[in-house]
Amino acid sequence: MLLYFTLIIQLFKRTMKFRLPAINIYLCCCLAALLAAGCQSPEAGKEKKAAEKKGDKKLEAMVRLYQQVNPDGSGSNAPVSVYRAKPVEINVSRMPFLDETSLKRAGIVEDGFGTFAIGLEFDRRGTLILENLTAVNVNSHIAIQAVFGPKLEQVRWLAAPYLRQRITNGVVIFTPDATREEAEQLVTGLNNVIERVAKKDLLRERE
Repeated sequence: MLLYFTLIIQLFKRTMKFRLPAINIYLCCCLAALLAAGCQSPEAGKEKKAAEKKGDKKLEAMVRLYQQVNPDGSGSNAPVSVYRAKPVEINVSRMPFLDETSLKRAGIVEDGFGTFAIGLEFDRRGTLILENLTAVNVNSHIAIQAVFGPKLEQVRWLAAPYLRQRITNGVVIFTPDATREEAEQLVTGLNNVIERVAKKDLLRERE
């Protein structure tokens, strides 16, 4: 009824006449849209959610952590540009010191103020590597690169957190140069990879 009277008022203001055929067409369109929205069965909704979940399970992602080093012209290090809006150039080693194979879990970290971060928790091996490296590289940066997306089409330097102290708990939290949707894709892809690696390790142990 509200739609009906709203349409009548709008038409009345425009033409000062009631145009019943036009009103009928508008009402038919609105009714068709409402019926289409209401015709989706609970089963169809479940199938859609299952398809989305299945699609999420197919996502994969990679992450690499690089140590900041002084340039020495040896070819073992090179400058990279981090943050697209305000690029910052950092010279890093060409070989990462940690990657997704040492991850225990990844997640979105909420700060309660409408912004978010990404948290990476490493396994025992990764924790030891992270602690040893950060112990001797305080007051420097870690450059974080990720490969993510439905087709792994996104290759991006996400962040360069500054090391103020040694990291002993195996956890790296950073604000990514990414949208919330991109961050969720990355986290989902990383956790899928972690799960698959764990299954492969379990199969090897059983063999």
